[in-house]
Amino acid sequence: MRIALFDLDHTLLSGDSDVLWCDFLIAQGVLDAQAFATRNADIEARYQAGTISVEEFSNFYVSTLAGRSPAQKSGSPSVFRSGKSCRVRCIKAAQRTALISRS
Repeated sequence: MRIALFDLDHTLLSGDSDVLWCDFLIAQGVLDAQAFATRNADIEARYQAGTISVEEFSNFYVSTLAGRSPAQKSGSPSVFRSGKSCRVRCIKAAQRTALISRS
């Protein structure tokens, strides 16, 4: 059995999935831009620097889902066209595929 693994961040997605998710929710009016944009940038900077705890990182991004309907949680942020077409080719070739992320 062959399997194709696809990393999300900066591969299939044109950026970091956590940051893109918040940007998407802000653009959709689900999250308040003023309240989340600055905090999102701070969380991402601390993540990149390795100075944020797993608990704080996880709690921040999970909080974006709290009290939201399933319709408010769906979306497709900025997928790279080349990554998407590669994944489609693998699926058509009956390969198993998996999306992964280190976050």
